Amino acid sequence: MLCRDLWRRPYDRADRREAGLSQPGDLAALIQGYEAVPATAGEGGATVLRLAAPGRPTLFLKSGTGAVATDIRAEARRLAWLAGRAPVPTVLALDDRDGEVRLLTTAVPGVSAHDWLEAHPESAAALVAELARMLAALHALPVAGCPFDATPAVRVEEAARRLAEGLVDADDFDDERAGADPEDLLVQLHAGVPAAPDLVVAHGDCTLDNILVEDSRPTGFIDVGRLGIADRWQDLALIRRSLSEFEDGLSDLLLTAYGAPQDQAREGFHLLLDEFF
Repeated sequence: MLCRDLWRRPYDRADRREAGLSQPGDLAALIQGYEAVPATAGEGGATVLRLAAPGRPTLFLKSGTGAVATDIRAEARRLAWLAGRAPVPTVLALDDRDGEVRLLTTAVPGVSAHDWLEAHPESAAALVAELARMLAALHALPVAGCPFDATPAVRVEEAARRLAEGLVDADDFDDERAGADPEDLLVQLHAGVPAAPDLVVAHGDCTLDNILVEDSRPTGFIDVGRLGIADRWQDLALIRRSLSEFEDGLSDLLLTAYGAPQDQAREGFHLLLDEFF
C-alpha cells in the first residue's frame, strides 16, 4: 500500500497544543514514498501500520475511531509528555478529524520482550534484570510533574464505566476468573482499592509485548496510552504475569532486581483491575 493513499489533513493548532507539539505534523509529506504494511491489530481495535522506505527511518501509523480514537489521543498526549523523560516513540503527526484519529510516530528499535525471551531463553535472567532497571527508572520520574491521573480509585471508576458501556470482555478473563460475573468482580474491585497507594509514574499496561528489546537490551516502551500516576504495582503485577509464561523464578527475579518486596494484596488487586481493560 502506497502511503499517499493514507493522507489526511494535519491536525489543527489546538490539537497540537493538547498533544504538546509546537509545529504542525504534515502527515502527507512525512509518509510520502513509504510503503505501508499491517503490523498488528492494536489493543482495543486500533489499526497499526508499519511504514518502511529504503534509506529512511521506519515509522508507525496507528488509527481508529470511537473509543479507540479517544485512546489514541490519550497516547499522543502521553508520548509528548514522555519525550526526553523515557525511551518511547516520538510523535511526528496527529491527524484528528471526522471522528477518526491517526497517530504517526517513530519506531522504537527491536522486537517485543516476549518474542525475545522466546528466542533467547538462555539469556532470560540477564534481560529480566535490565527490564527491572528500565521500569525502576520510569517509576523514578517525579510524580509532581505528571499531569495524568491513573490512581487506583480513578481506574476503578473507569472500570465501572467500561463495564456499563459494554466494553469488558468476560470471555477474556484470566483462567482463575473464567465464567465469573463481571458485576461481582466489580464489587470485589471496589472493596480491594489500596488504602495508601504507593504512587509512581507508571506505564499502565506494562506487559512484555509493550517493551522492545534489541541486542539483549531493552530499548523502550510502546503503547503508553494508560500512563499516569498510579500504584507501582500497576506495572509490577502485569509484567510479572507476563513473565510467568516463561521459566519459573523470572517474576521473582524481576522483583529482586527492581528492589520491591512481594505484596500479594496489591498484585491481586491490579490483576483483577486489568480484567476490565
